[in-house]
Amino acid sequence: MLFFINASFFKNIFKNIFLFQNFIYLCGKYINMRYPIKEHKGQTIYYDDNYDKFVCDIELNDNLKSTKRNKIEDVEKEIDSFIKANYKFIPFTAFVKGYSTNLVKIVSIRTDGVLVCENRNQYKPSEFDKFYSADYDTIKELEVNESTFKTAKNNYDTRKKELHDRLVKMDMSSYILNPIIKQ
Repeated sequence: MLFFINASFFKNIFKNIFLFQNFIYLCGKYINMRYPIKEHKGQTIYYDDNYDKFVCDIELNDNLKSTKRNKIEDVEKEIDSFIKANYKFIPFTAFVKGYSTNLVKIVSIRTDGVLVCENRNQYKPSEFDKFYSADYDTIKELEVNESTFKTAKNNYDTRKKELHDRLVKMDMSSYILNPIIKQ
């Protein structure tokens, strides 16, 4: 059987190839090829193939901003300025674990992460494991326990002093064997 290939056959083939190439081009254009590069202050910086730039979708306190820059340092500066402009610190009260009950009110946070208290004490991030939520019922129990401990310690110290006062001083001269040691 002999096939005759006419011009419309090639026209359809080239038309399909052209449509397929356009499809691949459009898919490549709209498929976002992002590669994560690094984290900066909780925000992920990506390299985007489509734009040949560094991009970041910055999100903080329900505020969103997208940025595209040629240099990663510029994206980091953009993140820093966005955080500085949109960060809302809400003061809070916390219990700081230690030898006594210590409620502190944290009024601000510095850019290096140090918490600043109302009484001007400062806590570094390495000390954050001392912070507990201010549960007032538990704190009241701790205060009662602390006062009970102080009362018990005072009673112990008083009783110990009374017992020490009852002791009679001992004459050690009869126990010393060597007469040179006697004075």
